[in-house]
Amino acid sequence: MASKIVNKILDGATELFARQGYFGTTTREIALKADVTEPSIYRLFLTKEKLFEHCLAGVIERCVTPAQFELALSSPEAGDFSEALLRAVRAWYSSISGQSARLLMQAALSDNRQWSEMAYAPITAIIAVLAKSLARELDLPRRTAAVAARTLILALFHFKVARPMLSSTENERQSVEKTIEQWLAGLHRRP
Repeated sequence: MASKIVNKILDGATELFARQGYFGTTTREIALKADVTEPSIYRLFLTKEKLFEHCLAGVIERCVTPAQFELALSSPEAGDFSEALLRAVRAWYSSISGQSARLLMQAALSDNRQWSEMAYAPITAIIAVLAKSLARELDLPRRTAAVAARTLILALFHFKVARPMLSSTENERQSVEKTIEQWLAGLHRRP
């Protein structure tokens, strides 16, 4: 029973924190959203700050890990590197919901250093894995590979944050595919 209540609170809090930010969300709103009492939140999480950290950790836990990303890039059945790269990037992108991306953005831009580091860590790790693979497979200088990897991952992350502004899931998919294709074509045209 307690785990069911915890999940309801985490789901409601994640949605509200992602939409309204930490300071824009009250524990009263969370309690109403989760259909629990406000004291239940404090009994289970002690503070609003700890509740936010649990929400942030849950979002990070659901994302493709750097190890999974690297495995997708280097698996023998992946085919050529471009195919493997597309598959790995798509898997990473689809592992992050718009709500999750907005919560990560809220944490990354907060004044709380721990939250900021927690939010940046998984994205930075994915960028590092992609940069290493680009340098190795396409024989790019490390700095060029790092810039290219950061450009793609942050552009796609922006799509997730901005998703509600796009008219449909199909428009989002097309935008993402076009971005990846143009990015990859640019890498192959480099001097």
